[in-house]
Parts: sequence; C-alpha cells; structure tokens
Amino acid sequence: MSLIDNIIEINCGKYYDLQTFADITNRSAQSIRLLIGKGNRFRKIDYLKLGRMLMIEQHELVDFPFACAGRSKLVIRFNIKGEKYSEIVA
Repeated sequence: MSLIDNIIEINCGKYYDLQTFADITNRSAQSIRLLIGKGNRFRKIDYLKLGRMLMIEQHELVDFPFACAGRSKLVIRFNIKGEKYSEIVA
C-alpha cells in the first residue's frame, strides 16, 4: 500500500492526515503546519481539525500551488497519484 492510498473518509470527503500529506509532498509536518497557518504567496492550505488531528482534503494535493523559494514563477504541483511536476505561473 502506498502513501497515496492512506485516505480517510469523513462525511463523504476524502482526507489525508498531516503526516501522510507531508510525506506525499516530501515536506516536513512542520512545513505543512506553516502552510496551513500562514500559507505561501498564493494562499493557505485548507484543512479540517478533528480534536488534535489536522486533516487535509484530498483535492489540496492537486490544487495547492507549492511555491519555489524567492519570487520565482516556478510552482510545484502534484497530480492525484502524488507525482510531482512543475509549471510556470504568470
């Protein structure tokens, strides 16, 4: 079973826990918490809080633009399979 298959269904929505989302995107859990709290230059990650757990909806894997360092126009995105690709934004 791969990380991408660790989906938790809550109220007809599909979610990843914080650590699984961090592992899929190859970032630390602390970096993901920072993107939830402060975001990047584009937006914040949407999440659901269940008790002490932070759950991130599956669509955020595809929709969230992970910005590169500085003011680069290069953005890293992931497809639904968790594969990374880059694109240039205006």
